[in-house]
Amino acid sequence: MKSTPSHIRTAAVICGALLLAPAGFAGPVPPNIPHPEAFKTPGEFADALRRQVDRQAEELRKKSNPDGSVREAPKHGDLEQAYKDALRNNPMKRLPADPDNKQDPARIAPPSDLIASSDILCHRGKATLVPKRAILVAPEGLANRMKLDKGAQILNWADFFKANRDWIRTVEVTRPQAEGVEPLPETTSEMVKTAKTLVVATFQGGPISVLPLKVAAATPETPTPDTP
Repeated sequence: MKSTPSHIRTAAVICGALLLAPAGFAGPVPPNIPHPEAFKTPGEFADALRRQVDRQAEELRKKSNPDGSVREAPKHGDLEQAYKDALRNNPMKRLPADPDNKQDPARIAPPSDLIASSDILCHRGKATLVPKRAILVAPEGLANRMKLDKGAQILNWADFFKANRDWIRTVEVTRPQAEGVEPLPETTSEMVKTAKTLVVATFQGGPISVLPLKVAAATPETPTPDTP
């Protein structure tokens, strides 16, 4: 059993003595404090108080920490040192540098084949790529935002859209609608016709190409055999 610190036991003994001292130990005694009349001398009573404090402290430890391990609250200095160690031991710093390209990867121009299959949205030094045919409406006033500015930082779609909600609107479509198997809802089609902002089709939150609606080929009628 772990011993209770002496200052805690002393405080408990003093509190017990103060509770019981008035009127010569007269009056009701709290249930968690030994009754003084059961002891011959004040010294025995004080020892009983200490033992009671030890028992209660041990019970509290078991309730708050059933597995028995010692858990101490982290100090400010420990947290600060852990943060410094994490920065110093960052594994990304140990990666070899690219001798041919020391630019920030986010600022490197995307491969040409990716650009060929994508449309570019760019504004205020930030840019993103969306699949071809994902842009349903592109107002003429926003044409200058559909080209990549030199040195622009490439962002993923979610971050770029979050920062440009004032001039971009999205329309969620289903996969059959994106494949051109099913038409867009009438409300969506009407909105697209009158939209003043750039409209991007999305599937589950990400930009997606919307193919033209496929028209089923007319089935030629089977000629009816002439009857005699």
